[in-house]
Amino acid sequence: MQKNLFYFILALLPIIGFGQILQEGFEDVETLEANGWTMTNLSQPVGSTNWFQGNPAVFSSHQGASTSYIGANFNNTNTVSGIISNWLITPTVNVKDGDVLSFWTRTSEGSLWNDRLEVRSSQGAMTLPTGVDGVGSFTNFHLVINDDLDLSYPEVWTKYEITVSGVGSTEVPMNFAFRYNLDNDNGNESNFIGIDTVLIEGEGGDPDPGDDCDPVNVPYLQDFESASVPAMPDCTTIENAGSGNNWETSDTAIGEFTGKYLSYKYHANDANAWFYTQGINLTAGTQYKITYEYGSRAAAAYPENLKVAFGMDNSHTAMTEVLADHIGILTGSNKITSEIEFTPATSGVYYFGFNAHSSADQFYLYVDNISIDLVEGTDPQDPVPGEPDFDCFQGDGLTSSFDDAFNIRGSGTYRTADDFIVEEGIEFTLRQITVDVNQQEIPDNAIIKIREDMDGAPGEVLDVITMAPTSSLEYAEAFGDPIYHLTFDLATPLVYTEGTYWLDVSMTTPSNEIVWWLATTTGSHGAWPHTSTDGGETWTEYNDGLQLVFFVAGDCEEVELGVNDMNSFDFAYYPNPVNDVLNITSQKEVKSIEAFNLTGQKVLSNTKALNGQINVSALSAGTYVFKVTLENGQVETFKVIKK
Repeated sequence: MQKNLFYFILALLPIIGFGQILQEGFEDVETLEANGWTMTNLSQPVGSTNWFQGNPAVFSSHQGASTSYIGANFNNTNTVSGIISNWLITPTVNVKDGDVLSFWTRTSEGSLWNDRLEVRSSQGAMTLPTGVDGVGSFTNFHLVINDDLDLSYPEVWTKYEITVSGVGSTEVPMNFAFRYNLDNDNGNESNFIGIDTVLIEGEGGDPDPGDDCDPVNVPYLQDFESASVPAMPDCTTIENAGSGNNWETSDTAIGEFTGKYLSYKYHANDANAWFYTQGINLTAGTQYKITYEYGSRAAAAYPENLKVAFGMDNSHTAMTEVLADHIGILTGSNKITSEIEFTPATSGVYYFGFNAHSSADQFYLYVDNISIDLVEGTDPQDPVPGEPDFDCFQGDGLTSSFDDAFNIRGSGTYRTADDFIVEEGIEFTLRQITVDVNQQEIPDNAIIKIREDMDGAPGEVLDVITMAPTSSLEYAEAFGDPIYHLTFDLATPLVYTEGTYWLDVSMTTPSNEIVWWLATTTGSHGAWPHTSTDGGETWTEYNDGLQLVFFVAGDCEEVELGVNDMNSFDFAYYPNPVNDVLNITSQKEVKSIEAFNLTGQKVLSNTKALNGQINVSALSAGTYVFKVTLENGQVETFKVIKK
């Protein structure tokens, strides 16, 4: 079952070892017909739209730019009534038995109207369909999505595959057609569909070699010998963020620099030029080293400066970790070898940048033999998350059974929550949260709400944490998407006393795709998850044998909140947690009351207890430290949770 909360999704395994026959990502729908595709809208009556470029305001593409898919919608015919028959036909391809057509499709999230899509093919010479009911030579019927009109058209990108059969082992010409077809005569059907990443792949052919500039693994070496002069090597990029010249390759012998090498030379005038390596796959927690040779002419005392950094994009703004900054290089054209060890915090594709920067009128820099490898004696670490590095934690944060996932996209109205419990006599200081998610992109922001318990379901919000993940670890795959173990280290710890609390999480990604909170059948922690379709206003128990994958971690301290036996007199405060009024009873006179939030800011000052009561309704939800001064200077402090 794949991510089946609110959705039914068909998941199919990718094909391995196939040779590519046709690939279309729909980056530019306007150029399709020039590339052999056919788009013909035979709806009756014809509406205001045909096939069109993807609209990210409805949903973003399966991959590539957010608009990089092809769409069709209810406006293919009259919006009140009509029959939709809109055809998208591939160029002619030569296929045989065993070849595979695959594509991704979806409709909009929460759709109230049915969409329907047929996949057909025509063998030999193609005859285009005519009329709203005509199919032309496309009589081979392969697949229909949502034929029963039961709202089963997938609401997330879903892959479908069709294997060619019945044509023999010799290739024959064929055209495939996607037909958006609905009877909307009553005006109650059709909404919006997208199609993306259409592939036709041949069985038994040469494996798709992929793009030579796809990310590579270590060891990596760039010696510039394969580069033409002055052009850059394949799969590398340069960027001039300042003025003046840029990096190029050179084969002019300069001191110890012979053969081909990377060169920055001549007049610069506030130079800020970057050279970026090919993308390199690195694993979090693994020790790597980068080695490179560098130098300069040192003909005059110009400040030749070379910075080396890396990041997860090949642009200077993404070079977030500086490995070295060589200032004022004066080497007399000798080569200096630099070897730097580093350990990435997050698994992923990294680019390494070499930055020539100076305000001098001219300077000369040379770089050669850039290599990235494991530190000697280091084995690549298996990217597997571990338990939090805290003595006190709970949750089903580790699992190898990936059974479902729950929609927690920040821009939607679906919400999911799971509980954690603080036991009697324990004060829990929450310092870290981990959440495992399952989609293509790493989330760039999260809103984590801690809710109180209301009769076994999520209640009012006590605290809100808004932040990007501190780190992410890609460690597995499920339903065709990566699984990320996200860690959130709280800048300000939160304190909770005895009770049940609910973790309500929502997240976004750069392209606003759905974020899926991973669920497992092997979990055993706490109550069943609860789901909401109205942004957390109301909640429903989801008792289908699943637990969400998360940890809450921090410090646990044995305390007795609510009553303080001070030997010589009685002192009590209640209730805790508190809504609006905090009661204090004491055999000694209360002189003053002060309250502080967890950052040390005073929020109540010299407050008096009127009839033993303090009005705390103006305080926002959270944890506060109260300081009560009694007669004879006796001072007592205690923590209270404000709901």
